[in-house]
Amino acid sequence: MHPIPFLDYRQSSPAHYAEDHPERLRGLLHATRRTLGAWSDMAAHALLPLGDRMTRRWLACTGNPYLAEIDRVTAKHPIPGLYALNLSYEWGCTGAIRETSEGPTLLRVLDWPFPGLGTHTTALQLRGPSGDYINLTWPGLAGSFQGMAPGRFAAAINQAPMRRYG
Repeated sequence: MHPIPFLDYRQSSPAHYAEDHPERLRGLLHATRRTLGAWSDMAAHALLPLGDRMTRRWLACTGNPYLAEIDRVTAKHPIPGLYALNLSYEWGCTGAIRETSEGPTLLRVLDWPFPGLGTHTTALQLRGPSGDYINLTWPGLAGSFQGMAPGRFAAAINQAPMRRYG
């Protein structure tokens, strides 16, 4: 298992982390393009620019609060796939939340293996309106899939055990 770096970004943001570590950002995007081997790498080179345009348009139309942060990282590192990677959960996973009479109900969570996430995971100490917290993240990811603030909260989108086939 790779050690997970722990970095203090309380005076900045996850966007600054991606800007400070472009080699990790490029490494993650390269690993995700190779999810299914050489064929997916070739398909990604052809389809990621389209995926980025569709994703950016969706973020803009919905007034997504992370769009400015993703725009900032993409402007500094124009690597195809950054917009699409940020919405890979929305585009590709079968996760879902449904409104019920009791409130929002989580129906399913992150359920696809994603090569490279483990090696590129970083613990960033950040500061938000409610205080300091730790965000387990990847370079270029806006928002948070998992994080914690000791004594206040811990939250994660987890992957259920998967059957091995073949």
